[in-house]
Amino acid sequence: MRLAFTTSSFVKEIFTHGYPKLFTMVENLLERISRDTEVKGLLQGNSFSGSIPATYGYLKSLQVLFLSSNEISGGIPPELGNCSNLTLLELRSNRLSGEIPDDLSHLSNLVELDIGRNNLNGGIPPKLSQCSSLTVLLLDGNHLIGAIPLALLSTLSKLQTLDLSMNKLTDAIPSDLARIPFLVHFNISSNNLQGEIPAMLAS
Repeated sequence: MRLAFTTSSFVKEIFTHGYPKLFTMVENLLERISRDTEVKGLLQGNSFSGSIPATYGYLKSLQVLFLSSNEISGGIPPELGNCSNLTLLELRSNRLSGEIPDDLSHLSNLVELDIGRNNLNGGIPPKLSQCSSLTVLLLDGNHLIGAIPLALLSTLSKLQTLDLSMNKLTDAIPSDLARIPFLVHFNISSNNLQGEIPAMLAS
């Protein structure tokens, strides 16, 4: 497996064959490069365990963060909301728990948010509607409860893919789903929602 971080001032590559539990080392590396101007981290599928360090919030220039398909537990640190240049955040298929922090709403440049296939609970934060650049929102396979926030549907006008399936969402299926102009792929199956899918989407 390879961990790669590229910045404007240097390229750092670490080859970690046979060493799947290096999360602490990666945390230390990220702290050292946190002042660089352009940082991209690719850490998916490396069997990392432990929690996501709050110090990731220091990576103000972080643009892309893949931590999917690991064994990461604990909550999503609110400090990630400080990564104002983040465009893609993928934490899929881990063991994350707790609620989705409102602080993620500060990520105005975020284009894709994938936190599906975890153990997240609580409601879908209405403040996610402030992520006005979102085109992909994947929250499937968690334990999310409550209604689908209307603010989310009325504000995220660029949304193309929405997956809320395999949760514990309740209340009526919002008719506002049909008002998202560019929505192409959506999935709300395996919930406790009531009512019919808007005719425009059903066709």
